[in-house]
Amino acid sequence: MTAIELKQYILDNNKVREIINYLGCHSFKEYTKEFRCGLPDHASTNNIAINKEALSTKIFQSDSEIIRGDIFTLVMTIKDISFPKANKYLHEVLRLEYKFKTKENKPEKKDPLDVFKKVKRKRCIVNLDDIELYDNEIIKEYIPLPHINWVKEDGIHVMFLKLVIVQKRNV
Repeated sequence: MTAIELKQYILDNNKVREIINYLGCHSFKEYTKEFRCGLPDHASTNNIAINKEALSTKIFQSDSEIIRGDIFTLVMTIKDISFPKANKYLHEVLRLEYKFKTKENKPEKKDPLDVFKKVKRKRCIVNLDDIELYDNEIIKEYIPLPHINWVKEDGIHVMFLKLVIVQKRNV
């Protein structure tokens, strides 16, 4: 049962008085729009005000501080526990089965980039010991000539190429 469903259950079945008694509060009084009672270990009889319609609470503490919340806030303040423990406590007080779900089953969303992730190039690890290293003398053998497609497509004249090759050999 969720927190909202539990609050509705408490309202529908008039379980506020039972919860107040288990919390150790005293001097329970019912008014037209709210319940009033005193905090445990306090002399005042009007420290707690609980709205009948929404289970919203106001806790008037002795240092003039007002804590506003709902029935869960009341349990958390009096018992000094967290919200999940307060929820579990209320289930135990009302003798209800407590089920805690961490995740709802939501349909999986399809990743639109999934196609590209399958095609993603795999990285290879290169061992530097396997790479053959050449001496700097090999650079002298390099001839900077245009690619053959430049000659075919762009029409670089063959006579110009012969001239470049001859000049490079003479250098």
